[in-house]
Amino acid sequence: LPSGVSGQEASRGNPFPQSAIAEYKVITQNYKAEFDQVSSAAITAITKSGTNEFHGDAYVDRTGTNWRAKTVFEKEREADGVDLPSSSKYEGGFSLGGPIKQDALHFFVAYDGKKIDDSRQVVPKNLDRFTGDVGLVPTLRARQGSTVDPFTQHLFFAKADAQLGDDRNLSVSLRVRKETDTLPENRDLSLPGNDLDRTNDETRLDVLHQWTVGPWQFDTRAGYEKFQWNPKSSATEP
Repeated sequence: LPSGVSGQEASRGNPFPQSAIAEYKVITQNYKAEFDQVSSAAITAITKSGTNEFHGDAYVDRTGTNWRAKTVFEKEREADGVDLPSSSKYEGGFSLGGPIKQDALHFFVAYDGKKIDDSRQVVPKNLDRFTGDVGLVPTLRARQGSTVDPFTQHLFFAKADAQLGDDRNLSVSLRVRKETDTLPENRDLSLPGNDLDRTNDETRLDVLHQWTVGPWQFDTRAGYEKFQWNPKSSATEP
């Protein structure tokens, strides 16, 4: 897809909880088969795992229109009598990891939630060109003002690591992503109701077994993936 698997490039959210990331890794050579036909660099995110001690964190973040300066466009519209639209963004999450059995079995879970009310101003243009239609101009002019493009996301990540022996370990991880997103078909031209529905649901289950023999490491991986990424028009009127 032009936007990557399940809208990775187009989504206003994150692919998985931020608090679940341990480190990023840039791979430029000696690719494993799992990276398929990568021709340049592969950037991967390594997720956290539980340890023999319990660790957790939580965070909350909020921003909104009243916490930032007005843009040049917003100042121009305000001079024309169009009020500054209200927008807000709320985000929060937590993570927790620890032992199920000391030195043998550990767990890690993380959750991120995001709610964005991204507003925009609808300002009809070139209405003077429709002088012959007495009904169209008043109708369009009445629709001007601010409207909100809502976005909601829920991300869940869970991981269990088992040390099966000195040379073998097993890791099982689950990631669930639920998104509802409504955007205008065209940010500059679309009236409320002429929207694009970008519902994005994703479920991934990954099982990895690693066996080390001397200088060799053998990886066996099995996975299940289910995606629903099908942007479509939700327009209710022409």
